[in-house]
Amino acid sequence: MPILSKLSFVKDQERNIQADPVLLRRSKLSARLHEQLEMAKAAIKHEPYIKYRSVWVDDTESGEKVKKELPRKMRKWFFELHDEWFFQINYGNRKIKAKGGMSTIKVGNMEGLVSAIELLIDAVNAGELDKQLADAYVRKAG
Repeated sequence: MPILSKLSFVKDQERNIQADPVLLRRSKLSARLHEQLEMAKAAIKHEPYIKYRSVWVDDTESGEKVKKELPRKMRKWFFELHDEWFFQINYGNRKIKAKGGMSTIKVGNMEGLVSAIELLIDAVNAGELDKQLADAYVRKAG
């Protein structure tokens, strides 16, 4: 055992694998906002935006499991109404009430949409929406 004696063995240590829930919520919303940003940029170019997910399926010929890329359903958080564009902030299926209890942002045109999403990403990463994310995360009893 001369090789193992070069290593420093200790008793088993407990690992702290608890992640900060605030950072997890920030990360999740930031990732979704980045997806919305890519969707908006694609909409400006009049191109479809398709995101794929990996799924294991049974191959009918060989009977083995194979990995397949399937398109993921993406819901736009932006919409046009009376020739103006609006953006709603969502966390899961809940609307985030950001300022004054309102969740919809009037952005004007598509270029304004891109800049508004970029500002929202910066606000989320700076922690400006942490309280609203915590409120949206709390599940109602009943």
